[in-house]
Amino acid sequence: MYRIDEALQEFVESGVAVIVGTADAAGRPHVRLGWGPRVHPSRTRVSFFLEAERAPVPLGDIAATGQVAVTCSDPITYRSVQLKGRGHAVPEITAEDEAWVARHRAAFIAAVAIVGDPPHAARNRWIEGALVRVDFDVERAFNQTPGPGAGGPL
Repeated sequence: MYRIDEALQEFVESGVAVIVGTADAAGRPHVRLGWGPRVHPSRTRVSFFLEAERAPVPLGDIAATGQVAVTCSDPITYRSVQLKGRGHAVPEITAEDEAWVARHRAAFIAAVAIVGDPPHAARNRWIEGALVRVDFDVERAFNQTPGPGAGGPL
């Protein structure tokens, strides 16, 4: 199990872009945007959220393989990390979860505004409505920042 330190937790829980990668049992890849990454107190588990409307394919992949890869990328610096592990959907989310996602989306809007994306363009990246939470145990972590160190383990 990979243990997330405080600095990485601060990064993961900031206004990063969240790219969720899954693959079905035949190995066909699927990608969705995720929201609200949150590190659990154990520092070995992370939650993220998908829009329910866009969740059936990645949730089916996770149910079939258990595997998920989540890349968190800072829109300002392009610092990027990828967390890989085994996950499962959580049937119900709470008002606290919804508030967490709203906070993340506001931080994401602020970050992309710094690089010239207008707020309405950032808001067009998600669908308002029901969310699904996925929890996963982080087994490996990688540097994905563009450059010579990309792909190396953290």
